Amino acid sequence: HIRHTYIYTHIHIYLQFNIDLTMATTSQVLNNGELQKVLLLLNNVKKTFGQIKDKFNMDFNKIQEKFRVASSICILLEDELLTLAERLVGYYLICAAYESNAGDTMKNPFIPFFIKGLQRNGTKRVEKRLILTLLNAPGSINDLNNASADGIIEDDKKNQQKVLIPDLSQYMAQYNSEVPNV
Repeated sequence: HIRHTYIYTHIHIYLQFNIDLTMATTSQVLNNGELQKVLLLLNNVKKTFGQIKDKFNMDFNKIQEKFRVASSICILLEDELLTLAERLVGYYLICAAYESNAGDTMKNPFIPFFIKGLQRNGTKRVEKRLILTLLNAPGSINDLNNASADGIIEDDKKNQQKVLIPDLSQYMAQYNSEVPNV
């Protein structure tokens, strides 16, 4: 409960003082009930991603809600307020929020955040693998439905190979060509 209160307060401080880390604004803040739902989703590290996605879609079925949730998850990820397993669930949910775009990952407005995660020095190998999987293969989110965050971490311990990061400028160029001009 103390951790949830801290995270809730932390998000509100960002939004109240108009610190724009993830495109969030005061009108997009999660209420306490929504934040509790998000934290419970993120904490389900032993459940399969498919189960978590189904609950996410039940709790947040409007695109505006999904954007607010994804923005809040970005803040939690950016400020390193989540465990490694919760981080994996967070990245998955940000991708799941926009999966209805016919498997076209580049239409997800949070692609720059994924790319930033790949570039950040502190990003764990298992996180990089998950992000690359989500970015690289259309429909890859469905391939992960039967996996859990804890399971992915265990699998990563067995696979010690270095993660090769491709040229990220190509991802950004493709993303920029897909998003409408504002």
